[in-house]
Amino acid sequence: MWRGIFALKRVTDVPLDRLRRNLAVLPALAEAGIPVIVPVVGSSGGIVVEVDGSGYCLFPWARGAHVRGVDLPHVQVRRLGVVLAKLHLALGHAAETGGLTADVVTPERTSEKADQLAATARTHGTGDAFDGAALDALRQASGAARRVRGPAP
Repeated sequence: MWRGIFALKRVTDVPLDRLRRNLAVLPALAEAGIPVIVPVVGSSGGIVVEVDGSGYCLFPWARGAHVRGVDLPHVQVRRLGVVLAKLHLALGHAAETGGLTADVVTPERTSEKADQLAATARTHGTGDAFDGAALDALRQASGAARRVRGPAP
């Protein structure tokens, strides 16, 4: 039996097979020392539960507060850089040993995805400051992708 406080996440922005793939790498990242929250394995042995066509995953609650990047002290920025470097190395290792792949997308697809996420935020959001910041970031991402020219990497 689970005890404690958890976060239940309903995932609406990626197909469930991709969600399972993405979540499956988290234990390896945790083993590599990356501070990640690993989802709870359900009674069926899976980490994603489907209910009426929607995917849900359960995570132990992580205490903390969101700190804007510009508000991070230099010491924390340095620590974040170390974590990001470890993350890239761990993901590279996972890709080599576990068949993990990533899609390379076009600027057009990036813009479409940003627009889809913005529509979801407008439909399902609460209109709070976080939603406003997310919508602004998605508008910027979509606009930047539209301005990109040239071949994909």
